[in-house]
Amino acid sequence: MDNYTSVGKNTRLLDAVGKATGAVKFGTDIVLPGMLVGRVLRSPHPHARIINIDTSKAARLPGVRAVITSRDVPAVKTGSWVKERVLLASGKVRHVGEPVAAVAAVDDAAVEEALSLIEVEYEPLPAVTDAEESLLPGAPLVHEDLPGYTCSTARKSYGNVLHQIDCVKGNVDTGFKEADIIVEGKYSTQFQHAGYIQPSDGVAQVDPSGKITVWCSTKSPFSLRARIAEALQIPLSRVRVITTNVGGDFGGKAGTVAAPLAAALTLKTGKPVKIVLAWPEEMAAANLRSRVFYSVKAGVKKDGAVTAFEARIVGDVGAYCETILPASDAVGTTYGPYLFPHIRTTTLNVHTNNVPTGYVRAPRQPQILFAVESHMDTIASKLGIDPIELRLKNCVREGDVLHDGRELHNVGLGRALARVKETVSGSPERTPWRGWGVACGQWSLAPLHHMVNRESSAKVVVNEDGSVILVTGVADSGGGQLTLLSQIVAEVLDLPLSRISVVAADTDSCPYEMGTVGSRTTYQVGNTVKHAAEDARSKVIRAAARKLLKDEQELAIRNGQVYAVNSPKDAVSLAALAKEAMSSPTGQIIGSNERRREEMAVRARSTPNVVDSPCYGAHAALVEVDPETGKLKVLRYVAVHDAGFAINPFMVEAQIQGGVVFGLGYALSEDPKTAEGHNLARDLTDYKLPVAGDAPVVEAVLVNQPSTFGPYGAKGIGEPPTTPVAAAIANAVFAASGARVTSLPITSEKVLRALDEKSRVG
Repeated sequence: MDNYTSVGKNTRLLDAVGKATGAVKFGTDIVLPGMLVGRVLRSPHPHARIINIDTSKAARLPGVRAVITSRDVPAVKTGSWVKERVLLASGKVRHVGEPVAAVAAVDDAAVEEALSLIEVEYEPLPAVTDAEESLLPGAPLVHEDLPGYTCSTARKSYGNVLHQIDCVKGNVDTGFKEADIIVEGKYSTQFQHAGYIQPSDGVAQVDPSGKITVWCSTKSPFSLRARIAEALQIPLSRVRVITTNVGGDFGGKAGTVAAPLAAALTLKTGKPVKIVLAWPEEMAAANLRSRVFYSVKAGVKKDGAVTAFEARIVGDVGAYCETILPASDAVGTTYGPYLFPHIRTTTLNVHTNNVPTGYVRAPRQPQILFAVESHMDTIASKLGIDPIELRLKNCVREGDVLHDGRELHNVGLGRALARVKETVSGSPERTPWRGWGVACGQWSLAPLHHMVNRESSAKVVVNEDGSVILVTGVADSGGGQLTLLSQIVAEVLDLPLSRISVVAADTDSCPYEMGTVGSRTTYQVGNTVKHAAEDARSKVIRAAARKLLKDEQELAIRNGQVYAVNSPKDAVSLAALAKEAMSSPTGQIIGSNERRREEMAVRARSTPNVVDSPCYGAHAALVEVDPETGKLKVLRYVAVHDAGFAINPFMVEAQIQGGVVFGLGYALSEDPKTAEGHNLARDLTDYKLPVAGDAPVVEAVLVNQPSTFGPYGAKGIGEPPTTPVAAAIANAVFAASGARVTSLPITSEKVLRALDEKSRVG
């Protein structure tokens, strides 16, 4: 790390001053001449047939410029994975809050009155809001044509089952026969909102040629462009998306909630239209984390070796599902970060008439790990084995092969558990009603070929004064992604950050990027940018070699100068080389990732199942339980993670701390309280996001096991810290009180019930 000049160093975020002073503008700050206010009429029913919509009174209202329904937009289904949603409900509504009509008017008063004048005749239909009930014969069908919907991957679909995933390894019946004890359990989690405090927005404007420009706080501008073009049945070339500053993403800012409707309204009116969701709309229409019900049966030897693991997982994905697979093996496993000889799990992702679901920070793993890690603690308790030792005995290690053939390389989980063991074993803080809980975390287990071949590209442009522009389609979702990428460019070209600027997240001026998703920006986009910077550097060196009459191998770059290592006086400035290049046969010096991408793809194809950068961690929480009230307090929290290499240590620490606090909200308080398809939490106050006073000091510890192919050995860190938090808290409650809470969130009432159950049983 000491050999580097930029990476591995703490660097202030590029947008820090602007955000601290309020100079930075967000989507809601955009004001365009003649801009109209857009609003959406939403369904009050969880399931109903639309008999008729009368918009005539609203359309005649002074100040109203457009009222649109499904009759005014193409009848095409869209979706990020399975195409099952329409822009405005047609035929029937499937959840409370589904868009039925949209209005554009000159001001708030006119648009609100217009909404009140739209008359919709509904025929209520039987709704199914319980995931298990949706599986029963004769249950109301949320989507009658579900198996026939277009999907980007093969899926097993029937009834209300969006997708069934079966995972089998060995023979679980044999494994259970080999076991000394069998431990069973049931666990459940709730829906979760991403918790950003900037609601979903979209500003759209159409020019005289018919081209739409959209400004939106989205993490995936190219995906949003595709969604808008598909929904409106227009070419991609007629849609431009520009990401505005994102006031927090946490997985939820795909931009599809408001922006496509703003685009439809601007086409209808010819005027700019802004839609900003009110919080009741946000809670009803945003894509929440899926709710999961997990039943598990494990066979175990007396020494703690798990011989068989069987689970049935039912994921409630609501009326529509935006994430790929809410409980799939795409980024982890359904059985946690362990290697069991015999496995059989079935995951049923089922539709209900509840709120739609989608990407929320680490979309699938917190639900899975709450169940698996709680169950591992229960096993340890029944055997009288230390919970950390049980995990060390069963956890994945270097070179292990998962059930589907993925081979794990650069595994840091054992080191993380050992570091947690040091913390817990050396703690003097064990007293009655206080206890340490431990849990393992995991995120991406994507094979190398999957990471290398994802859509990513970048350019590094050298200006005639020697300064540099990084051009990338990545959106900074609030995590400092553009700062990190700038550090990589600065390292390759040995320039100060002040000489580097960034053009980002504009679909008309930046190369394609799939989005700031999946904790892939550091690893994949970091490599993309590094390769583009290296390409620019090689072109600089080549030009300097011609000018200085030296071999390329003799030259180096430092502080804006290219010089001969053995004769430093033989030098030329980067600015001079860049200026001369402008009129040379090769033209301006522009680096791309094309050549290195091809090289990486060839290497990835030779190792198709190698997981180069598994993201593992281990957490320990010290919790105090009040036996009279059931109230619990987190006294100390230690989060140990393998980030491979910290390109910006400050940012990595902040991601870990933020991820833990995010997980604490999920563990202890956040709950939309869904009842009969309605969310009872109408805003963030009802929803109970954690605030500063709720958060303990989070001790972030790194035990880095560098990846082979990640930039400078880096791995992703945005999502892993969230994944084990709820389980660590539940296990700490058990350690402190002997009471096992098996459903989230862990409220005082649930703790008291668990204490009462313990006293009756014991």
